Amino acid sequence: MATRATVMGETRVAHVGVGRRRRGTRERETLGARGSDARTRAGRVSVEDAVQDAARELVRASPNSCSHSLADRAYAASTRSATMRAGDRVACALSAHAIECACESGVETSEGSVSLVVSLALRRAMEANGERREIKTVVGYASDCGDDGRARATEHAWLEIEGKVIDVCAPGVALFEAARRFDVDHEDEEAMLEVFGEDALRGSGWFNRRDKRRPLTVLNVAIPIGGARSSANVKPASGLTLKPPPISIDGADRAIERARYFLERVLAEGEAGERDFIAAAPPLARALYERIASARIETVDSTDERLARAASSR
Repeated sequence: MATRATVMGETRVAHVGVGRRRRGTRERETLGARGSDARTRAGRVSVEDAVQDAARELVRASPNSCSHSLADRAYAASTRSATMRAGDRVACALSAHAIECACESGVETSEGSVSLVVSLALRRAMEANGERREIKTVVGYASDCGDDGRARATEHAWLEIEGKVIDVCAPGVALFEAARRFDVDHEDEEAMLEVFGEDALRGSGWFNRRDKRRPLTVLNVAIPIGGARSSANVKPASGLTLKPPPISIDGADRAIERARYFLERVLAEGEAGERDFIAAAPPLARALYERIASARIETVDSTDERLARAASSR
């Protein structure tokens, strides 16, 4: 029977980053001191129902819903196909995990070097989880804008599997996720200023990027970044290109130079180039790499087993 990636809570990845553990051990840790068998069974059934309801709610939500995290939306939107093979489902789960890690890392993932760190880590995680298809690490350019609102060129890295793009790095993901957790509409300027302050919003480029956000992309499914008015019709891989930017664009010279360095001094050198590149990265970026690369996905054989494991982990 085909397996599928285990999904937990708000349909997130199960047991990512902690490896496999015996089911009995997990149940003991989760349930703690057990009551009567009857209470345990009743409690488990009610939790399974809650998990199933959350999963259904997320599947019905639009890709630009603010009710769920970027990671949950990425997984739900990219796995809606009932016929999706297990390998693609695992790739989507790992991509969602990478998005979650990036949002929590404190690192600006739109920087070219960070996008390469994340892409290399995600590729490692996919390979470690049994992906046998060719995973291409692509280096190109991404659209962005500077503090003055003018277009700016940025070197950028992403992955491709069988021609499908996986890009889990974009400007503003951490701020968007923080706004969601504070229950603030990302498009409401007054509310954003009240919660985060003008300095934080200007430092993150929120004012300049409000109408110029490119989406995240998971296996050619676009995940918009924005508030309640964000468009759900944005195209996947929007803003990504292999074509060098015109020299007249701000930052073009540096972006072209850095992209060439990534190709010739990192990717062309294979594992040695990757190892040296990660070793030279800032501590937060190295920690982000390790967290993503060490992710392991546990699979199940049926929806019932998935719900049971999700319930036992809550």
